Amino acid sequence: MTKSIFVLIFLSLIGLNAYIYLNTEKKIKSYSKSPPFRMEDFTKSYRKNKLSQIKYLTDKDKTSFWIKEQNSIHPDYDLELELTLTHVYEKEKFQKKEFHFLTFYSCLVKENFTPLRSPNLLQVDVFLREAINIDKELRLPKDTKITSFELDFQNSDFQKVDISKLFALEDSTHFPDNIYLITLFIKDKSVHNKDEKTCIAEIEIN
Repeated sequence: MTKSIFVLIFLSLIGLNAYIYLNTEKKIKSYSKSPPFRMEDFTKSYRKNKLSQIKYLTDKDKTSFWIKEQNSIHPDYDLELELTLTHVYEKEKFQKKEFHFLTFYSCLVKENFTPLRSPNLLQVDVFLREAINIDKELRLPKDTKITSFELDFQNSDFQKVDISKLFALEDSTHFPDNIYLITLFIKDKSVHNKDEKTCIAEIEIN
């Protein structure tokens, strides 16, 4: 009887460990394809205008947009966006992605008869953020600043920035070693006429 109980406990432990391992691997693979990206609008513009949503900046729909309705509560930035992971899980390893351009699209439309304007001074800071295992590490990820630039749309539809030589990435065999989230911190410093507002439709990375 005692031996049967021991065998049952032993088999249960093996089953539990297998479940934990497989579930963890499933989470890692799922995270590597579509992590819970952080997006923060420090201006809280959505409180004044429900049409203004930071999530619209990465929804691949240029008819939806973010409108700056008020100043930011953050001392340095208006927006924070985690855009994409630097690696993709394929063939039993995490392979680095090749990046070429960051493209910013403006929205030259009118909302409630109030002119929306392209940014004429948009400060963008690009960071690599650690893709830490949030199930194991009780800390904030480390951000490493890669570059900064300023954009003036001059009433154009888009601005394209070459990022092909920014990131020195290597393949990885274990998540999250040497794997990052490309993260943007954005400050709109545009100067417009009274009642005019900065409007951005989309940010693409490819």
